[in-house]
Order: sequence, then structure tokens, then C-alpha cells
Amino acid sequence: MRPYSVPLHSVLLVTACVVLFYVDENHARHLALRLPISVDVSTATLLSCVLVHVDAMHLWNNIVLIALFGTLFEVVHGVVAHAAVFWMGAFAGVIFEAGFNDDFRGRLLGASGGAFALLGAYGGHLIINWKETRNARLFALSLFVYVLFHVMHALTREEDERVTIADWSHGSGFAQGLLVGCVVVRNMRVLWWEQLVVLGGLVLSGAIFWIGCAQCSAVARNESVPARPQ
Repeated sequence: MRPYSVPLHSVLLVTACVVLFYVDENHARHLALRLPISVDVSTATLLSCVLVHVDAMHLWNNIVLIALFGTLFEVVHGVVAHAAVFWMGAFAGVIFEAGFNDDFRGRLLGASGGAFALLGAYGGHLIINWKETRNARLFALSLFVYVLFHVMHALTREEDERVTIADWSHGSGFAQGLLVGCVVVRNMRVLWWEQLVVLGGLVLSGAIFWIGCAQCSAVARNESVPARPQ
């Protein structure tokens, strides 16, 4: 059996988010991403916006998700799998927020897309390793309740709160994490149908990126509006 991994990527993410928040007072102005995304946006800004946050509560909510769920995921499945899930989920969150949220305000900030991708990756782990996971039903129920809580919260928030939380980023990040998770997790016992799930995960993950980028590009060509924190 392959030994467990050191959660290096989780530690680096948490450290970067905390340092940028508490050391650089102008982090939001320098690193935030204005949406919709145009061809003039640099890759550095596109990715660095994931590491900065609006306030302490925003920061520590994401830190808790990364430190708890992300660390456990990385220990079991490795640094590469963790990095792939987090950054692909974060990028999906950015482009879907830019392309599909017509009421966007402010600037896009925060690691929520990547953090929710790590949650989704747990779903991918359960799909691929259901019989090999102890208390799989309990984990699945806990994940379902957590996601349901956030969905209900998003649907029942006041109107003024809807322009401060990037729901498209959370949802698309979770979906991308679920799909990528099916592809990159350690498969404890390979079954024929699991190989079809992996292939489907690859195809659907690529489709999510294609749809998000296409919509984002279409919006960027037609209007220019500010963005908001995720």
C-alpha cells in the first residue's frame, strides 16, 4: 500500500492566504480580479485572486475547509491530486462567476471555489472507493447535509447579501471538484465501471471549462462591469 503523503500543498495554501491577508493591507486592490474577464487579464491576477479575502470571517471560513477537508484529502491521495482539484475548481469558479452572474458587484476574491472543489472531491472519492471506505454512508450523508445547508442558505439569503457571495463560484467549484476527484483519487480496487466513471469525469470536466470560458468570453466582449468577493 502506498504511504500517506505530507499535506504540503494544504500548508502552502493556508500560509499564503493568511500572509496575504494580514501582511499586505492593500491585497484586495492589487490582487483582486475584475469581472468579466477579458483577454487583457494576466494569469497572475486570475490565480492570485483566489488567495486574497475580504475580511477575517471570509478568510477563516475558507481556511477551515482547506485545513480540515483539504489536509485529509491530500494525506490520502497526494499533493498532485490535491493541487489539481483545488486549482481546477478555483479556476472553474472564476470563469463561471464571470460568465453567468448578471448581478455581479465589487471584485472577485477568495478561495471558496477551490475549497468547495475539495468538498466535491470527497464525493469523487466515495464514488470510486465506496466499498473500500469505512462508514461510507455516514460520510456521504454528512457531505449531502453540508451541501444542502449551503444551497438552502443561498436560496434564502436577503437580496443585499446576494451581491456579496459568489454562488456560481461555489457551485461550479464543487461540481468540478467532484468530476476531477473521480479522475485523480487513488483507486483502492479497480472495477470496470469505475474506468467509465473516470472517462466521464474527464469529458465532463473539460466540458465545464469549455462552457465557462465560452460564456465568459462572450460577456467580456459585450460589457465591462466590476466583480465581487466569492
